[in-house]
Amino acid sequence: MIAKPQKTHRTVTDPCHADSIRSQTERRLRESSELFNCGITCEFHEGVLILRGRVRRYYHKQIAQTIAGGVDGVGQVINHIEVVDSAG
Repeated sequence: MIAKPQKTHRTVTDPCHADSIRSQTERRLRESSELFNCGITCEFHEGVLILRGRVRRYYHKQIAQTIAGGVDGVGQVINHIEVVDSAG
C-alpha cells in the first residue's frame, strides 16, 4: 500500500499573510460550482479558519469545509455555516 503524503501546516501569524489566506479561501469558495452565490465568509487567525454563512443543504456545508481545509496555511477549520431550510 502506498502511503498518502501528509499535508503539513504551519501557524501563520503575519497579518498580511493571514489576510491572503482568508482571501484565497473565499475566492475558492466563490469559484466552486456547488457553492455558487452562497456568500460564505471567512476569518483567519493563527492557523485557524472560521467559516460563516448560510447554505441550503448539509452537503454544501461539507463542501465548504473540504475546500477551506485544502488551502495552504490552514491548520484547522471551524465550520459555523448554518444549514437553513429552503422554505425558510
